[in-house]
Amino acid sequence: MVPQQNSSPDWRKSSFSGDGGGGNCVEVRFVGDRVQIRDSKFSRIRANEPARQPIVEVRYGSWSVFVHAVAGLTDDFDTGSLSVERTDDGSAIIRAVDGTTLSYTLAEWNAFVAGVRNGEFSLVAA
Repeated sequence: MVPQQNSSPDWRKSSFSGDGGGGNCVEVRFVGDRVQIRDSKFSRIRANEPARQPIVEVRYGSWSVFVHAVAGLTDDFDTGSLSVERTDDGSAIIRAVDGTTLSYTLAEWNAFVAGVRNGEFSLVAA
């Protein structure tokens, strides 16, 4: 897990992450030479301490491998630091090599995938 700053305005979510399910979603931000990923559900639970929010990260060079796999352009999720497991109910679990995991519902993952396919998480500035 990496240190994080919860108040950062740089976190993005997919435009497909509606508020229908509370707006819970995959959130991404670009920091230095890395991309960080977190789960917005964590901060919505009052009992959770913001400083303990799990965050996983991947280097820019591996981000394109990750988003290509998310978009279904390849089956290769091997970024060297992250893996994605799809469950029987369609939800997804992102695992980092340090053991940190982020779990997403089918709706959350589908919204993220739609955003990836729409180019919303490209390393190229819009």
